[in-house]
Amino acid sequence: MLDKVLSQVKAIIKIKQQTFDKEKERNDVLLDQQRLDQQEEIANQRSSAGADLPLCHKKLWYKINSKPDVIIFEGWCVGAKAQKNSELVRSINSLEKREDPDLVWRNYVNVQLKTHYKKLFKQINEIIYLRANNFKMLQKWRIKQEKTLWLKSKNKRSLRIMNRGDIINFMQTYQRITQSMFKDAPKYASIVMKLNSNHQINSIKFR
Repeated sequence: MLDKVLSQVKAIIKIKQQTFDKEKERNDVLLDQQRLDQQEEIANQRSSAGADLPLCHKKLWYKINSKPDVIIFEGWCVGAKAQKNSELVRSINSLEKREDPDLVWRNYVNVQLKTHYKKLFKQINEIIYLRANNFKMLQKWRIKQEKTLWLKSKNKRSLRIMNRGDIINFMQTYQRITQSMFKDAPKYASIVMKLNSNHQINSIKFR
């Protein structure tokens, strides 16, 4: 049984790694935590070493040595909360049904949300939540973004563009958390901005 679980975890991690490699991005909760801790030390005058601020590539990071007025921490699913264990049982897409029939990956993600990410998100004072109408709209936007990247690129040979299938597969790894936030985030976010199909803000709700 243990061998089966381990092989399944490795298979799912391999799928996620492939999609991340094509996406050229890496979500590192420990690095995020380190950056926020550095900012807190500067704000409380416990450190004069400064903090690295990521702009894009790490080679272009620079240090700040004084307390910032505002720190904007942006990302997909920032502020997400763990689900109840009973909510993990039903598969919500083909990736979960095919690759995670025993809930190994779902439970792993939920534990991370209950622990590391809960600690990280607890440091956020206010959450501004941009809410799309549905998950299909997000997929449509991501496909459009990839096509735009392809059209604007001057060196297409070295550019690793995802096709529609790659994008759908990649986004399914976040579908559960995203759809959970559709339901729950408006209850705890400080500001909720509802977006229309053209990325425009339809309404703003303050709490």
